[in-house]
Amino acid sequence: MEKLMVTVAEAAEMLGVCRNRVYELIYSGQLASVKMGRSRRIAVAELHRFVAESASLAA
Repeated sequence: MEKLMVTVAEAAEMLGVCRNRVYELIYSGQLASVKMGRSRRIAVAELHRFVAESASLAA
């Protein structure tokens, strides 16, 4: 079964960036996340949206 949400570290690995960059994207409002207890989770669908939007801006 595919995960619906991933940790910041997993999101960073999926995007090919460092964890700090993912936090920067979250705090700037470019990437939505959910706080669960003391950790943050990012929906895989949100990562797909972010990549698609970034690709359309670059084109």
